[in-house]
Amino acid sequence: MAIINSDSFTIPATPTEVSEYLSSAPNYRRLFPEDRIENWEDDERHFSFTLKGLARIGMEIQEITSGQKVILKSHGKNPFEFHLNISIAEQSGKAVVDIAFDGNMNFMIETMASKPLRNLFNTMAENLGIYFGNR
Repeated sequence: MAIINSDSFTIPATPTEVSEYLSSAPNYRRLFPEDRIENWEDDERHFSFTLKGLARIGMEIQEITSGQKVILKSHGKNPFEFHLNISIAEQSGKAVVDIAFDGNMNFMIETMASKPLRNLFNTMAENLGIYFGNR
């Protein structure tokens, strides 16, 4: 199992607002970098997309604990099984978000994918902050 963590990001919203936003799969579209995603599909609990030049990825919202965490799991055909754990904490009235990826990938894939995945998760958290900052 590979564990890849994002940096911590402070979001200008309450933890409850963040978890409510992340409880709807279509909202994740705003979090991914537009230039790297194509063929986006979603419903209320699932979403899938193609990372340009790489693989098709599908996710399902598995668990939501209001104001504390959101857990996504791989869904459909993916290169490997994984969970994406989004932890949400409160600090000075704002949400602090951390994203942790737990994936069942071999060492070679982990070595190649660690940095791009970490950058992707940081971009997701940054875009979450931008969304709430621009409301």
